[in-house]
Parts: sequence; structure tokens; C-alpha cells
Amino acid sequence: MRPNRWVRRRQIYASRCVGDALREKRDRRDHIFGQDFEYDQKAGVIRALGVVHIDLQAADATGSGPAANAAAKPEGPESAKVMHVTTSGLVYLENLGLASTNDPIEFQAGAMTGHATGADYSSDSGLLTLHSAVSMSGMSAGRPVTVTAATAEFNERSQQAFLTHAQYDSVGRTWLRSRLRCSGGPTGRWRGWRRRAM
Repeated sequence: MRPNRWVRRRQIYASRCVGDALREKRDRRDHIFGQDFEYDQKAGVIRALGVVHIDLQAADATGSGPAANAAAKPEGPESAKVMHVTTSGLVYLENLGLASTNDPIEFQAGAMTGHATGADYSSDSGLLTLHSAVSMSGMSAGRPVTVTAATAEFNERSQQAFLTHAQYDSVGRTWLRSRLRCSGGPTGRWRGWRRRAM
């Protein structure tokens, strides 16, 4: 049985390793926070044993969210460029710069909130991929919006979202699309590409 002091140091060190890896891109300031991590330094694998909070920031975003400071909740247009993600079962592969989980996740960007099951995040490309059961709702471009999809990708650099087999509902308008795109992040303008075969 290792002393609690050693365990605490291990947790802090692992958390800093993940955070440093996510923040290494100078055009973004991503943050991660968790209470309990396991770090296999030889294999370069960091595993979160509990809930983790992640803030993914666009290149020109300046605010920070609960992962950096639980009391900081930016308002206005900059906050729409910061996606806050909460999940568990997160595994980070240092050599690949890839964080992944198969557990449920919750996310929030500006006035849009949602959830999905399973996700991958590449700290190199800034691409967040939601595996399945994607659902989000809130205000987008000044209108109430509800969107469901089989999968979704959020590109942190270009601030675009791509969803597959999606349904978009807003102010009496419903779209069914095989591919749905949103420019400006989840709170931006949604556009359908191809109508899904019924």
C-alpha cells in the first residue's frame, strides 16, 4: 500500500502531463482537470480513473472554463469558441497526442449543450470526434435549435462541425440530412448537404 502522499503526487503529475500535452500548441490553450490519474511513463499512457473536465479552445479564443478555473465562466462571443467537455474513462496516448473514451460525455459551447457516447480528441489536429448518439440543443444564430446525429466531428481550428445522419429542428423547420455542417462552431449557421434517403 503506497502512502497517500505518493498517490497525491502521482495524481498531480499525471494531470500536469495531460494538460501540458494539450497546451503544447501555441495557437490554442486547452485545459484538462481531474482528481485521479494513473500514469505509465514508460508506455506514455495516462488513464483517468474518475470524472475529467476538458476545455478545448479555438486559436483566437481567450477565455477559460471550469477545467482551468471552476469559477471562470466566460460570457459573450469568445465563450462560444471554448467547448467544455465532461467525461470519464479517458485514456491519453502521449506519443500519438490522442485522448479517447468510450464513456458518455457532456459538452457545452456557447448557448448549445449536448451529449454523446464515446469520443476521440487529437491535440495535433484539434479534431474532436463523437462516436455515437449525438444530441444537442440551445440557441444557434439567434434561433432555438435541436440537433441529433449518428456521429459528429468538431474542428477546433476551422470552427466547423460535421454531423452524419442528422436531424435538425428549429422554428418549425426540420431537416433530415446524411451530412450536416455548421460553420462557426455549434452556435453558428447550420447547412444541410445531402437529403437522406427515406
